[in-house]
Amino acid sequence: MQSHSAQSPSNPTVVMLTPSCHPAHGGVETHVAEVSQELNKMGWQVLMLTPPPINKRPGGKLGLIWLWGWMLGQLPLLSVANVIQIHDVFLWFWPVWPLIKLIWWYRRILGKMPGKIITTFHGWEGNFPPTFWQKFNKWLAEHLSTATVAVGDYLPQFYPIRPQVITYGGVRVSGAELSALSATSASLARSTDKPDLIYFGRLADDTGLALLLETLKNEPQNDEIATLKLEFWGDGSLRSACQKFGTVVGWVDQPVKKLQQLAPTWVLASGYLSVLEALAVGHKVVVIADNQLKLAYYQLSPLVSDLVILKSPTELRDFLSHQFKTPILRTDSQIQARRIQQQFSWQKVAKIYQTFYET
Repeated sequence: MQSHSAQSPSNPTVVMLTPSCHPAHGGVETHVAEVSQELNKMGWQVLMLTPPPINKRPGGKLGLIWLWGWMLGQLPLLSVANVIQIHDVFLWFWPVWPLIKLIWWYRRILGKMPGKIITTFHGWEGNFPPTFWQKFNKWLAEHLSTATVAVGDYLPQFYPIRPQVITYGGVRVSGAELSALSATSASLARSTDKPDLIYFGRLADDTGLALLLETLKNEPQNDEIATLKLEFWGDGSLRSACQKFGTVVGWVDQPVKKLQQLAPTWVLASGYLSVLEALAVGHKVVVIADNQLKLAYYQLSPLVSDLVILKSPTELRDFLSHQFKTPILRTDSQIQARRIQQQFSWQKVAKIYQTFYET
């Protein structure tokens, strides 16, 4: 458990229950860290509650039982929180929920305000279609929470939930990065000092990466594809497969800053966060939608007009063969970047949470 707050104990407290947190990498981890930082500025004391890493606890069904026991051990902290903010892992919270409600009922009798349980649904489980159990878990979480937030308008289309608010996360760009973005407006074509395509995100099957690797494997005689300079920013189970076709950089600690240092290029994004971070500093973004859920994931988002969405191996092959011949205009990238920065900020996301916490 970590505290990310410098506020005094008198400040209202929100406990963030999350599967992991920074310095671990990922969309949920970044969401939690950025929102926590903004909530601190708003006067909230934010406490991070996360269990030991997976390799330090039992696996399988025993792992879930272990987590339930661990959650019961956190009851003293949870019972005095003003808000319990759950990020995706409501299943862990099941055995604690009735006890928390009983304690808060007693607090109400004593004339004290009971707490609130807010659940954020960050995404899908990586298999399509979702199973009955996965749908039920989200349905139950919604019915046992004070309010719910969904990251993406596609979630209510595939799960029996009706979240109060839809968000897409945010992006943080520093003043120095903004200045650098405005430094030039020249048209920049392909150059040898930058990759042709950056894959940005988890190196896993459910991100569309497997389709990219399969296409690269099947096109060894296509010179346009074979000569592409590829980089993979991330890590995961497909790391060794990626190393056959390009440079695996691993997780990048300050991806927005590093992206800004490159001339405009194409980024193959794995999800909303990597889409926003690439668009916010002027890059072009392509995504892969290899099933109906992933297609809705992108098509129902306000980012759809900024994306090239590839839905089949043929579309991906054509993209890799022809797209990189066209230069990217820096002036167009600047307009896009400023619009994304204004529309998607972590401050706006934090205000959504603050509204739920205070009403």
